[in-house]
Amino acid sequence: MAVVVIGFRAPAEMAAAVASLRAQDVAAEIVVVNSGGGAPEVVLAAHLDHIRLIAVEAPLMVGAARNIGIDATRAPLIGFRAVIPALAVR
Repeated sequence: MAVVVIGFRAPAEMAAAVASLRAQDVAAEIVVVNSGGGAPEVVLAAHLDHIRLIAVEAPLMVGAARNIGIDATRAPLIGFRAVIPALAVR
């Protein structure tokens, strides 16, 4: 099984999403697709040895990011996790 984690502009919440996947009882291949820039390698520094990180500078629509993640794995089952940054309270 693989899980494709989709992020936009490398939100800090990506690290927690990956950590939660790594903490599961069943190991899964984790592919992170980040688009729109940011510094995903910094955000995910603690996890880089355990994930496949694909960084695309241009902003991607969700479907395109998912397809990149699908192409990066040959797992028979693939799940998706979109990372949505916390909104500022006004």
